[in-house]
Amino acid sequence: MTSDHGAINVCSAWALHVQCAWRLEVGSSIYTGKSDLWEPEIEPGDEFDWQTWDYEVGNLRDKRMALLFGEAPDDRGVAAKPRERIIVEEGYVLQLSNRNTQNS
Repeated sequence: MTSDHGAINVCSAWALHVQCAWRLEVGSSIYTGKSDLWEPEIEPGDEFDWQTWDYEVGNLRDKRMALLFGEAPDDRGVAAKPRERIIVEEGYVLQLSNRNTQNS
């Protein structure tokens, strides 16, 4: 499948579509969350050009998810009711919320 920007997206047999605020926790820390989509994958310095940066090219959420799950899809699958905690990987918990917050 190809995105609007021409990048090739790989789809697996299972997908989890979350349309509320969410965060992936490990222990008592937040590993990544919904709002990391709008953060660059690198620490933006004084010279960082926010006008040309595109979240679809490199964002913190995608970087951290790739580190956790790897670049290639696999056969992991999860199902849950809304607003539940989902154990994703040993020590990692996906926390869903029914409210939109900046800390997610």
